Amino acid sequence: MNRQPSERHIIWSNLSLDVDDWREAYDKPIRLKNLGEEYTNEAIKRRLIENQRMKIEPFQRETFRPRQYRLPTRGNKLRKKGGLYGLYLYYCYRLGYLPKYKKQNTARLHYLLKEDLLKLDRISMEARLLGRENISTDKELFSYKASIENQIETLTDERTHLRKTLRRNLSDDELSKVKGQISTITDRIRTLRKEVTLCDGIAERSKVIEHNLEQVHADEDKFKGKERNRYEQRIIAATKALIAAIAAGGWVAVVVIIVICLIALLVGSVFGIFFSGEDSGTGQTMQTVVQEINVDYDGRLQEIKNSVSYDKLEMSGSRAVWKDVLAVYSVKVNTDPDNAQEVATMNDEKKQLLKDIFWEMNEISSRTETKLHTEITETDDGHGNIVQTETTVTETFLYITVSHKTVDEMAAQYGFNEEQKEYLAELLQEENNSLWSAVLYGIGYSDDQIVTVALSQVGNVGGEPYWSWYGFNSRVEWCACFVSWCYNQAGKSEPRFAGCEWQGVPWFQSRGQWGARGYENIAPGDAIFFDWDLDGVADHVGLVLGRDGSRVYTVEGNSGDACKIKSYDLNYQCIKGYGLMNW
Repeated sequence: MNRQPSERHIIWSNLSLDVDDWREAYDKPIRLKNLGEEYTNEAIKRRLIENQRMKIEPFQRETFRPRQYRLPTRGNKLRKKGGLYGLYLYYCYRLGYLPKYKKQNTARLHYLLKEDLLKLDRISMEARLLGRENISTDKELFSYKASIENQIETLTDERTHLRKTLRRNLSDDELSKVKGQISTITDRIRTLRKEVTLCDGIAERSKVIEHNLEQVHADEDKFKGKERNRYEQRIIAATKALIAAIAAGGWVAVVVIIVICLIALLVGSVFGIFFSGEDSGTGQTMQTVVQEINVDYDGRLQEIKNSVSYDKLEMSGSRAVWKDVLAVYSVKVNTDPDNAQEVATMNDEKKQLLKDIFWEMNEISSRTETKLHTEITETDDGHGNIVQTETTVTETFLYITVSHKTVDEMAAQYGFNEEQKEYLAELLQEENNSLWSAVLYGIGYSDDQIVTVALSQVGNVGGEPYWSWYGFNSRVEWCACFVSWCYNQAGKSEPRFAGCEWQGVPWFQSRGQWGARGYENIAPGDAIFFDWDLDGVADHVGLVLGRDGSRVYTVEGNSGDACKIKSYDLNYQCIKGYGLMNW
């Protein structure tokens, strides 16, 4: 049967295709085989089969999810600011002035902060100035103030010149123009003078703010301490309840006994040295014995000085750090195979053992040397002529050298085994620094890093590590070099000074970080300057360890040519003042 194809009919045997668009362009139908390999019978069938396997899913309705943003809080922004501007922003935050979108309860403010609520306008103006000019340090503040004062001086000279111009014969227009210029300059000077006033206010108020915040933080810490005491009291009460349960037996009693045994094991081990700072009833502690040995050490140095006649003294070297001495003592005494003893307490026998170990680790040697040199003196012969006279001078030099053995050398000397060497390494780990400071000096490492650095140098003589670090080729009076070295070792590039009166004191005073004798808020790490002659000139400097109700405790370099711990009455007349580090 012959069947005529329709306009869109495909004849598979001939594979012809008629399309309306094509019919307009061509008179004859186009055969698919002429379109290429993709339009053969096999290719078309393959695509039809593949299309049947495709899974078509209906469109899903789009779910709208609003975008979420985590905006930085005002507190985060405040923490990124430092220096004077950060100090002011933080103070405004504590006053409740910031953030403005959050209403603060001023009734709960500290009493010191409430006094400044009436000064908020002035404080906010000073804070805006610091932020606008990007001022962070006292140096930048004083520099900005100086630039403003220079502008005022220039504008004042210009205004004076314009006022002199008014005395000339000027036309009305010229007269009006000059007066307008004078008025503009006057307004500008008035604005600049307000800026100077704000700078003066910042320089004064910043110290008050620091003091107020320090007191606020101290009171907050005290409150937290009371809360901790309440918590500890609850723990004690619970402990008493556990102890009461011991009478009834059971697993609770076993746990308590295990804890007590663990504490006893710790105290009885080499780590018992960290408990030796307390008096166990013998009247002796590790601190008192260490002080006694220090006095003996200074006495031996003095004996050498008194034993010979000399013109010049040169001391060099350093003794062993005390924590190294105590670590060797703890391991040797506690693990002695013949007579092991606990090291948590102190008595006469253990004191002698510690002294023996100290002097086995440290050695003092001395020698004298005679040197000849020529001195030239000039005199007047009475006729206006200068006469030079050469004289041969003999000088005697006394050289004192302090040397010490390392921990490893002592371990080899005593024949420590591997276990004993491991004990030494564990005792001397950095995380135990706070424990060593508590045992030796009654302070913690966290109290102030600079203090720990300074205390580690006690006993060093001659000052060579300090004045050579500063850049001197030979010995100088090295108390200031020692203080600068300690600051540097604690990670502080400033202050750095070798002279007390002409470098150290001006550095602190120019930055507003100076406290006269009697200043109450001294802190560990502050510099203390002395005026031995009471002539107003600083002669000596040391570092503040701390203070109690009546005395200040210091670490000083070049005290008898050595690093020593000393103390003075807070009102001692030779204290010139304190360089405040504002930790």
